[in-house]
Amino acid sequence: MRRVERSDNNEEDQLLGCASNVGCGQVHSEESRIVGIEEYSESLQPESINDQNDQYRSRKPKWWTQLAGRRGTRAQRQAIHRLTQHGYCIPKEILTEFSRMNNRSKRISEPNEPRNTCNETANGFGLPNDSWKRRWWNRALSILDPTHNLPEIHYINTSPRDMVQKNYTDKFQEMVDFKNILPDREYKEKWLEIGFGNGDNLLANARARNHILFMGSEIHQPGIGALAQKIEHGLTKDTAVDNIRIIPGHGIKLLSHLPDNYLDVILITFPDPWPRDIHARWRVIQTETIQEMKRVLSSDGRVFVATDDKCFDSWAREIFTKGSFGVPMEHEKHLPKEEQRVWKELIPCPTREEWLPAVSYYERKGINEGRRTMLQCWETSDL
Repeated sequence: MRRVERSDNNEEDQLLGCASNVGCGQVHSEESRIVGIEEYSESLQPESINDQNDQYRSRKPKWWTQLAGRRGTRAQRQAIHRLTQHGYCIPKEILTEFSRMNNRSKRISEPNEPRNTCNETANGFGLPNDSWKRRWWNRALSILDPTHNLPEIHYINTSPRDMVQKNYTDKFQEMVDFKNILPDREYKEKWLEIGFGNGDNLLANARARNHILFMGSEIHQPGIGALAQKIEHGLTKDTAVDNIRIIPGHGIKLLSHLPDNYLDVILITFPDPWPRDIHARWRVIQTETIQEMKRVLSSDGRVFVATDDKCFDSWAREIFTKGSFGVPMEHEKHLPKEEQRVWKELIPCPTREEWLPAVSYYERKGINEGRRTMLQCWETSDL
């Protein structure tokens, strides 16, 4: 959902929420001492744009970061803490250590091997990257998956440097041993909503479909806190849900940490449209990001996009259409052509009752201002 997004200097420690439109006027005075003016002026220069097209830039300029620094209220932070203890919210510290290990596994993978193949003991587990990630996420989300008979994760510390750094080793071992306290259960599908805002749609979907696990990623603490309070309120009544998981942090970066064919549906609801062409690199939908979505989605997996901005709607359709006829992804090049996937748009789009049952505050505000909600649905399809 739409809101101002916060970006941290350490990209590795944050796994995107979506942001609100924040207008900034043109600055004409070179002697102005307002904080962030220089950074904003530099961001408007054409030469500051990354020459590599279709790459998502998660780190926002400083002037945007300063506008996005609001924390959740004390009650919201306390609700997040309680839900973390109850298993509904994955601890940020655990996600940080997992991110470090996942990045390390990528760096030590053989350069000429497929993406998910690495030296059997180089990643410290004696398992291929996809196997240990799938096992870890199933434990972290309390998923009982009888179709994958995966071994337990046992870390083999082969780095003398890590052995000396005891504090780091202890934190890493805590990540390896992490297990959600909620009881394991089977789910027919796994859905991920990137940037759930205040969580209205995520919670409505979870209540309507108890057989599906709904995961939500969000970087904005007030939004996470608002959803945590709603879940807590439901726990005291008959509206309690146990098929919802909050993953705080960067939703687009989260995709790179998930194993292949792990999700069935991805929802992107009312992201920041970044309507200026100069800021196109910060839009959520990029060629790079839809390739990651294609990797983590199962066969016939779907991506739903909802927006009330015509510019973003056209942009998303153009990027997905280009992905339909582009070259195969890097990890697909070793596969036979019939196993490589492309995107196809479902027309008409499935009714919003199937995936967008709630009308959020942000959507209602757009409707009151005369904007119309536009929906898209893209499905992965074999060549």
